[in-house]
This record gives sequence, C-alpha cells and structure tokens, in this order.
Amino acid sequence: QDEFEIFTMGHSCGLSDRTMLSTIFEHKFCKSIKIFYYKDYNDYRNKTYEISRHFNDKAAMRDKIVPFPKCVPMPQYNDKN
Repeated sequence: QDEFEIFTMGHSCGLSDRTMLSTIFEHKFCKSIKIFYYKDYNDYRNKTYEISRHFNDKAAMRDKIVPFPKCVPMPQYNDKN
C-alpha cells in the first residue's frame, strides 16, 4: 500500500508484456517511471512511445514519466582490456 517508482533498464517495454506493464504502470500507487536510456534522447523518446502504448489514461502517463533532463543514460560495460 506504499507508493513505488519504476526504473526501466534495458527493457524495450514492448507489447509482448502489455498486460503486466499496463497493470504496473497504471497502478494507483505507481508514483513515477524513470527511463535509463541508451546513449541519447532518441532512445529515451522511443522508450516513452513504447511505454505510452500501455496506458489508457494519457494524462496519468504524462504525470508519471520522468522528463529526459532528470533521467540518465544507462551505464555500459566496456571490456577492452
């Protein structure tokens, strides 16, 4: 019964998980959805489009998705030894 935040990391948020993601994203205790994007704004934007498909209430979606300036790129592992 507590509010929770969602962090998306490496998940496409595609339609294959629609039922599960819709249930989580539109839950009344879901406070925000923070996107850890890959490299740039284009990936952030693509992920917001995918997430938007799981919402019936678009106003709630706009309130929950954390804006790009407050998100960060997902750290990448680079094994170049």
